[in-house]
Amino acid sequence: MWKKNRQQQKNNPTSGNHSCFSAGVIIEGDLHGNDNIRIDGTITGNINCSGKIVVGQTGIVTGDITCAEIEVAGSLTGNVQAEELLSLHAGSSYRGDALVNRIQIEQGASFFGTCTMAQSRSARIGDEPGHHLMNILIPNKKIIKEQTATI
Repeated sequence: MWKKNRQQQKNNPTSGNHSCFSAGVIIEGDLHGNDNIRIDGTITGNINCSGKIVVGQTGIVTGDITCAEIEVAGSLTGNVQAEELLSLHAGSSYRGDALVNRIQIEQGASFFGTCTMAQSRSARIGDEPGHHLMNILIPNKKIIKEQTATI
């Protein structure tokens, strides 16, 4: 049993390990990693991560992001390519274009840009276009906007 859990963690780089950049930390340059990343400080540069990225309430990121999943409670300026979910919390600000599988925007979040819904987890910017229904949800799960997205 223990051996199996260790093997699963080895095969899944996002299982438990994470890096945290606390408030007051300022980084200029690109970041690359396999673990989850939490940002409460300021980062100017591109981020490439195979795990989840969390931009906390005090976090400020300026740069393009490629990751499995991203959750924004602070400020993000740049393009996002997430294999799964882009989640914008109330009070957050996002400026840029997103290519994601799913998007969740809480009431009170700011989103300035475009969102392209990926056909699958392996879809990347530049793939063949198609049409998918895009739902934008508020916390109580009511659909507030429904439209056809071109990918």
